[in-house]
Amino acid sequence: MDYQGERNILSWTGFLCLMALIVSVNCGEINTFPNKQGLLNGPLDITCSYNLKQGEILDSVTIFRQKSGDVSGYKNIVRFTPSGTNYYSDGEDLRDRSALSLQNNVATLAITSVKCVDEAQYRCVLSFFTNTSLIAGDDKIMPGGLTVQGGPQKPSQLNQSPTDVASEYESVTFTCVAEIGKSPKGAIKWEKVMADNSKEIISESVTNVESETKDSCTKTMTSKLVLNVTQADNGKKIQCSTTHQNLQDPNHFRITNSLIVNYPVNQPNVYQTPNKPAQVEGDRVVLTCTANSVPAATYKWHHIESNVTYDANSNGEKVFLNIQLSDIGTYRCDAMNTYQNQTFTASKSVLVQVEKQTTPSPTSSPGTSSSKPGGATQPSTGGNDDNETLIIIIVCVVVGLLIIAGIILFIICRKKRQEKIKSQKIETPSEKPYNNNPAINRYASRQPDLVSDEKKLYANQQLHPYNNPNSSYNNNPYDYNPNTSFDKRSEDFSSYGDINFDDRPRSRKPVALSDADYADISMPRV
Repeated sequence: MDYQGERNILSWTGFLCLMALIVSVNCGEINTFPNKQGLLNGPLDITCSYNLKQGEILDSVTIFRQKSGDVSGYKNIVRFTPSGTNYYSDGEDLRDRSALSLQNNVATLAITSVKCVDEAQYRCVLSFFTNTSLIAGDDKIMPGGLTVQGGPQKPSQLNQSPTDVASEYESVTFTCVAEIGKSPKGAIKWEKVMADNSKEIISESVTNVESETKDSCTKTMTSKLVLNVTQADNGKKIQCSTTHQNLQDPNHFRITNSLIVNYPVNQPNVYQTPNKPAQVEGDRVVLTCTANSVPAATYKWHHIESNVTYDANSNGEKVFLNIQLSDIGTYRCDAMNTYQNQTFTASKSVLVQVEKQTTPSPTSSPGTSSSKPGGATQPSTGGNDDNETLIIIIVCVVVGLLIIAGIILFIICRKKRQEKIKSQKIETPSEKPYNNNPAINRYASRQPDLVSDEKKLYANQQLHPYNNPNSSYNNNPYDYNPNTSFDKRSEDFSSYGDINFDDRPRSRKPVALSDADYADISMPRV
């Protein structure tokens, strides 16, 4: 049924309803459905509810649509009847993304994915039977129609020119195209993505162009970024994404591959391992040279003193497996790369000092040396052996000193202990008579006087009846003095003298000397 036929039916419907009102007959009616606003790609239901009076039988409910700018008027898109539903030709775009239902006096067009084409004016027409007559009971238009809010979409493309490799300070153009929505519209954002995934917003050198197509509920933006790349941009990525104040999706972005920016070699860094002022003869020493450049640099080492050049390995290293005194000198690293068909070179030097080993290293020891062709033996641990040997020597010296100090301390303590014991054992004994003879006890309390005693002995000999005139005592110049320490021992003049020494160790003087022809000397007992 075309629009003209529907219009004729509506005219007759109005006339019949007017006559029905005159004769007090009620007509079916469509309830006004509210203004609808849909989200692009979101779900939306368009409903038409109706009321039938007693004796009225539903014929159909038809939904019409008039697109924005369509001067041909409303066109029917779907129809609901008690026996089923169907799509008209102008509603075929809805068939794969909607469903139709008629239940409880409500006809529903359920759109599962709203598109921009759905933004239009909608009206609903009810037809029913009264007895045997077909009547178009009511006609309602959706106030304001249906509006579709288009949010930003994932960018449809991201292009780069030049596409592969750029030179330093060259301009690289990036182009990003995306739907940014409408009412309100969104925007396109540019960012640099670092190696650690951190981001830096780019706001300069960006131009944006907006466009809008017919039957579209969103705007399309084409954004261009012109970037003068430097060596700092090498390895970074460029990302474009759509933004919106209300409708933001973190997955709406596109990103380039890592940028490759060619630039000449920079000043290299050089160092030696082990890192110390002087290497030890026989150690393993590595000279390392690194430099930033794209393309990657190649390296050579040059010994200034001998004017000899060595090719470095891929890591820029010169390795001395067994460094010698002849290797002393300055080594220059030459880093080279090719940029824009030219060869660039950057250099830096390092001084290598070598000193002789202070301690001999073992000629053969499991795990500490390795043999080379030709019988040469190279230390496998480098300067670590010297450090270990020095530590061992220091430890041995310290231990030896501790042992010696312990021995000396032991001797001193032992000697002091013996002296203490000896002093405790020595006591001052009392003077004892010789063999417990009381006859000489009288001599114990006085000290002997050898001179006076000799005089007394001479006098006694003069008085002796058997004195020999030729005796040497006759010539003694001393006079007789009876107060001497010598006394007669017997009446028969057969006396003898005893010399008794003090038993005390501190004394070696005789205790007494008797006037006798002979004397016994008793030594002290110690």
